[in-house]
Amino acid sequence: LEEPTPRLVVLQTTREEKKLLPTIRSRVQVYRFTTIPEREVSLFLRGKTHNEILVQELMKLSSGRIGLVMTLLQDEKRLDRLRRLYDFALLLPGKDLVDRFFLAEHLTGEDYTESDLFQFLVYLSLKLHDEGLDQHRDSLWKLQRLRRVFQDTQVNKRLWLENLFLSL
Repeated sequence: LEEPTPRLVVLQTTREEKKLLPTIRSRVQVYRFTTIPEREVSLFLRGKTHNEILVQELMKLSSGRIGLVMTLLQDEKRLDRLRRLYDFALLLPGKDLVDRFFLAEHLTGEDYTESDLFQFLVYLSLKLHDEGLDQHRDSLWKLQRLRRVFQDTQVNKRLWLENLFLSL
């Protein structure tokens, strides 16, 4: 970054721009990426498949993330895992504590990747948000914090999930 050659392009991504050193930020051009509108994702998917049920399911599972849509189109195993995670997130608030702790153990087992676990937290956030902010304000705050912790550290994810599940 100090003295790049004229044709050099470096792409750097971060979810937390503030964590970049000021010397780095002063030398880069910032591009902010957002989710793709549902209509655009839907049109893209209809160009890839004529299965309307799959289109609707991918729309729901991707949360507007076109990269995730493309991955799910190519990776049937990941698609199956995210289907299960979505269902877990929908059912979790109605489960008792024993079932929630069993789920925390299951989610942190060998079947799910870090990326899968992060996506589960996205699904759970959406579910709680749909149920009402006032009712789940503390849980949503914990979820936001948990997503950052999962990305930035090597914490015991099962204990963090159990702590979150206690507050639901």
